[in-house]
Amino acid sequence: MQSPLISLTRGKVATYNSHLWSIARRHGAYVLDLWGMRSLQDRRMWAPDRIHLTSEGHQRVAWQAGEVLGLGGEHDWSTPLPAEPARARRDAVREDAQWVREYVGPWVGRRLRRSSSGDTVQPKRPAAGPVGGAPSGDDVEATVDGHPS
Repeated sequence: MQSPLISLTRGKVATYNSHLWSIARRHGAYVLDLWGMRSLQDRRMWAPDRIHLTSEGHQRVAWQAGEVLGLGGEHDWSTPLPAEPARARRDAVREDAQWVREYVGPWVGRRLRRSSSGDTVQPKRPAAGPVGGAPSGDDVEATVDGHPS
């Protein structure tokens, strides 16, 4: 069963992707076709928020990235997961309603209040500087957006 959100946005996403592919071709850039990854249509590839991938979803995307970059590999990112038992329509509707209550409603509320879930989050590293494994000493200068701080 296809998500109503996917159905509503299909045309706009197709147009966007078409432009993206044209621009990438002009510049010789690599593109991962996540929209066309049928394996990502399985709800088990997505976290409960339906925005972030699960570990399995990330693994499949990494395998496709390796293929697109010409790195090869023995993993087939397109192989679907084993079929899961069909869900009753009532269960699917209940799960969708819970998702709307838990994720969509709060997101809409934040948009209306012009706030973000990250507004109260403090930076892990408030000052620019080397991160693990980088050389240390006088020859290292901290930068912000590529400019000395």
